[in-house]
Amino acid sequence: MLGHWAARRIPNEDAIVLVTKNESDAMKIAGAYLPNGYVKSAILDLADIRGLVANELIPFDLWLAQKITESRKRYVGD
Repeated sequence: MLGHWAARRIPNEDAIVLVTKNESDAMKIAGAYLPNGYVKSAILDLADIRGLVANELIPFDLWLAQKITESRKRYVGD
């Protein structure tokens, strides 16, 4: 989801505000249609995002490194 939203850091806070004009993204967050000319916003606590990266994405780092190595050996060679 973060890839389709414009983000800005909230000054003096550990948070960001996200804004989108994409109706499917707005539907995921609000569960309602986004009228023409409107935007949907969301505020995220950056501590939550850091926790997501640490708990959900970093464990895939070793797996991804192994797959890249296998792919390079198969398609590029040593």
